[in-house]
Amino acid sequence: MTPIPPFRDVVRLACFGFAAGIASASAPTSAHGLDVADEVSAAPKETTAADQGVPPPPASNRLRKGGSLSLSALLPQAGYAREKAGLAFSGGMWLQQEHFVIEPRASIRFDVNDDKRDYLHIVPIEVGFYWLNNFDDLALYAGPGGSLEIVSQEVDLKSTVGSEIVATSERKLVEAQVCAGVFARAGLIFGRSGSVSPTLSVDYALTFVDFEETSLQRAIRINVGLTFGKGR
Repeated sequence: MTPIPPFRDVVRLACFGFAAGIASASAPTSAHGLDVADEVSAAPKETTAADQGVPPPPASNRLRKGGSLSLSALLPQAGYAREKAGLAFSGGMWLQQEHFVIEPRASIRFDVNDDKRDYLHIVPIEVGFYWLNNFDDLALYAGPGGSLEIVSQEVDLKSTVGSEIVATSERKLVEAQVCAGVFARAGLIFGRSGSVSPTLSVDYALTFVDFEETSLQRAIRINVGLTFGKGR
């Protein structure tokens, strides 16, 4: 004869069964009859390039678009209204990949502190092509470039004729033309990990003119500037 379980065991089993029934009834279910937690875990996941084993492109290989601004000291070697020192302002774009930079920009150049001789270079387009060598947060860049320039200059000319009877005349020579230029640049970029990076560079520039006193203007330009933009 099977023994009858004690009364307290019967009560305990009844309580456990009642609690399990309440838990099952209160669990949220979906329209398919599955628990919500089960349905969420069963839903397909979106696959990414990393999930498929495709690594993202290196940051250094991406095209980095930004801008550039610079202030330049102009030290003429020939031409420029008889080698008159000047200043230049430039602004443009900075398009950079791992080891190459293209910098299209516009510039204006003018002499300083001389009323008798002056010049003005308006440069609507100037493009530099630079090789870039990275040293962590510091980069060296160098390369050539070309420009289209509107050049004007004004010089006071003084001429003397005669040996015993000397005659002196003065006239103002004003010339202007559209011409081409080329340059070579070498410089450094500092703090490349930031969104704004200071730059320091030196140019040697040639401008091909057809003026009365010269056919070639030569100058050294010392440039201090900034490059900036998202992803730089």
